[in-house]
Amino acid sequence: MDTGHRGFDLFADGLGDLVTGGTIVPAWSPDGSSLAFLDGPPDDRRGWLVDLASGEKSPLLGDIPGVRAAIREATGLTPAGQGLPFDHVTFAGARQLSVTVGTDRLTVDLDSGEVTKQPPESRVDVHYGLAESVRRTPKEFLRTLPLVDPQADRELASPDGELFVSTVDGDIVVRSACDGRAVPLTTDGTPEHEYRFDLVNPALQALGMAFPVCNWSPDGSRLAAYRVDNRGVHRFPQVHYLKRRDETVHRYHAQAGGTLERTTLYVLDLHGRAPVRLDLGDTTDTYPVHAAWLPDGSQLVVFVLSRDCGRVEVLLADAATGATRTVFTEESDTFLRIHHDV
Repeated sequence: MDTGHRGFDLFADGLGDLVTGGTIVPAWSPDGSSLAFLDGPPDDRRGWLVDLASGEKSPLLGDIPGVRAAIREATGLTPAGQGLPFDHVTFAGARQLSVTVGTDRLTVDLDSGEVTKQPPESRVDVHYGLAESVRRTPKEFLRTLPLVDPQADRELASPDGELFVSTVDGDIVVRSACDGRAVPLTTDGTPEHEYRFDLVNPALQALGMAFPVCNWSPDGSRLAAYRVDNRGVHRFPQVHYLKRRDETVHRYHAQAGGTLERTTLYVLDLHGRAPVRLDLGDTTDTYPVHAAWLPDGSQLVVFVLSRDCGRVEVLLADAATGATRTVFTEESDTFLRIHHDV
């Protein structure tokens, strides 16, 4: 698909050539020009660095035996397997990685392969949530879903790992990994008229059935969000039996032919600018969905699916103004694919 944006076209057809195996968690470089990720089975894991301007993929650490030897020297333990003995990386600097091997926190220099062991964290700091490992670990929050009780989920990290986002009482909240403080990104949400953002279901992810979602902008300065209006939607009674007395609660669940939740799309700015509502017209009886950010963060790809799933409109939306233009539409006599390859 030719969108007229070279950076987007570069990755539109061929993302699968970059990765083999299952789901990966990439780490963005501090300047946003590249991303690092790990690939392969635990016994033979490799690391890769992708230049986002050219799409070129190169080894993250060329001398893996040398890195393993440096880890053994720093920790006093021989790493298991033959590949990289850690399952996730983050950037600690422009050319430095932060990794964990066993219970040891290490930094790895990408240029020299030098490995440095970090001092152990204070048990008091860990207990009170002040330790870096605690501050940088996604916390649980209750995420609202149709029909069922709110489900425990994990905060979503920004591309640079410095911020975490969750929802509380219908509003979106951002927590800093630097000092652990949380501040609301929205203040007008309610359980009836709430904000949401995309998350990957861990159960589907474990089964290899997870699909890409759209939330943080590439530079981590904005968040693609949903405002869901549940007014008029049927409230389904649900009984909790495992208490001294039965308890009945009501959960929103649209019925066939009844009122459907009305969803509008927003771009929220972390630096305090006003939220931008994407111009999609009347979204009654449709499913608007954030699909992807363009690499430069100037626009988003969104699609609007009809209630009967027989028609979809794919649009480009300006992240700064909310203006949209149609890229293409698709119609079918039966159901369309809900998860488009965009």
